[in-house]
Amino acid sequence: MLEDFLTLAQTETSAAIVLFNLIIAFIIGIGISFVYQKTHQGLSYSRPFLSTLVLMTVLGSVVMMVVSQNFIGAFALLGAFSLIRFRTILKETRDIAFVFFALVEGVAVGTNNYVIALLSTAVVSGMIFFLKKINFGSIVKGGYLVTVMAGRNFSPEENTTWKKETADTRLLHMKTIGGGMKEYTLNAFFDNKEKAHAFVVALENIPGIEQVDLMSGDNVVEY
Repeated sequence: MLEDFLTLAQTETSAAIVLFNLIIAFIIGIGISFVYQKTHQGLSYSRPFLSTLVLMTVLGSVVMMVVSQNFIGAFALLGAFSLIRFRTILKETRDIAFVFFALVEGVAVGTNNYVIALLSTAVVSGMIFFLKKINFGSIVKGGYLVTVMAGRNFSPEENTTWKKETADTRLLHMKTIGGGMKEYTLNAFFDNKEKAHAFVVALENIPGIEQVDLMSGDNVVEY
């Protein structure tokens, strides 16, 4: 009876191949999610997004098995997708690349291109880990981004704390935020990363400074 089930003729592909493709797509989706988790940087981490990557990989393979050599099914599926409205806004452009990564690998599995799916997953994952290793795209490698909110009676030109407590400090951005308050964005480097806390404390003790935020520049490229 099991053999009859695995050789059903109601689909373009045998049930055995369908099950095999779903399992392979699921494993690849888990791998893509693992790569995303290990290389994620920044603050906008979403645990459900990992499950979404796995499901996108599996559903991508299902789509390709449905529309393979079936143009009528392809148009019907396109009409169904046109009814769906995606309301979720991805906070990082990198997340879009991972969604596309999952879909592409699902498509490869769904069209029985297993070698392409496995090799491309391994190679692309390696590239992602390499880019993270070299901290590609970071504007302040090894440094920190410091945001300081200060009042009228604070003058960055007259204050020397920035230079005393750091190996190097550069003013990246300054803007007025209303009420006489100004926001300064600094690029700060330390000989010892443990000095970062002392630097924040020193700034908070300066008259006129209302708030100090410090973020690792290795993970932040926007300010």
